[in-house]
Amino acid sequence: MLKLMISGITGRMGQLVAELAESDVGVTVIGGTSQHGVLGHLARDGQVIKINTEPEKLVPKSDVIIDFSAPSALERLLNIAVKYQKPLVTGTTGFADLSMLKKASKSIPVFYSANFSLGIHLINKLIPIIIKTMPIEEYDVELVETHHRGKKDAPSGTALTIGQNVAKALGKQLKDVLRNPYGSKKTGEIGISSIRGGNVFGEHELTLMGQEETLAVKHTVMDRKIFARTAVKAAKWLAQQPPGLYGMNDVF
Repeated sequence: MLKLMISGITGRMGQLVAELAESDVGVTVIGGTSQHGVLGHLARDGQVIKINTEPEKLVPKSDVIIDFSAPSALERLLNIAVKYQKPLVTGTTGFADLSMLKKASKSIPVFYSANFSLGIHLINKLIPIIIKTMPIEEYDVELVETHHRGKKDAPSGTALTIGQNVAKALGKQLKDVLRNPYGSKKTGEIGISSIRGGNVFGEHELTLMGQEETLAVKHTVMDRKIFARTAVKAAKWLAQQPPGLYGMNDVF
């Protein structure tokens, strides 16, 4: 039985991970942590899950950690995971310090993805094919992402990853070709726009606009459970891996 500890268990994603993990016969949730001073228990389908504010009280008892907390909490959690040699899966929103993940991955298996959707993973796999097939110099590249009004980062980590993959396929760095939001668009620039409102789980649309045709690739999340389900799959896979930094390409 794989024992999971969930960092950020009282958040939307943390609760979904707990729900899906408890429905997996090969997995049990031993507890979770919350940054919001919550201390007690989380009831899930008859299961009572302990909540603590101190990761170090739960990490030693776990087999794998799943983290959907905040960048400030993740930094401390990585140090504790390394101390107790526990694999860690993270999809924390707004976390951009990959050097910290790479350092930890020298000692423990670390899985990181800006997005846990298989659809987004497929789009990222398709990007090099699209860029190499299309006469890209004849097209303007724009990416629009839409999320609920409470999302903390803009552009989303997913949008930045897609943009980085487009730039990489062009032999560029995203920072060098990112469109200035003010003024006209220059040839070769990649535009990223963010929309925030309502309760949209997540939409990303990559569009190549030419003079005679437009190609659009769009992904829409219908239920956040897709992210939680993939996180649990990643945790089960990561438990069997040696130290290293892993992502969606490795698991799927």
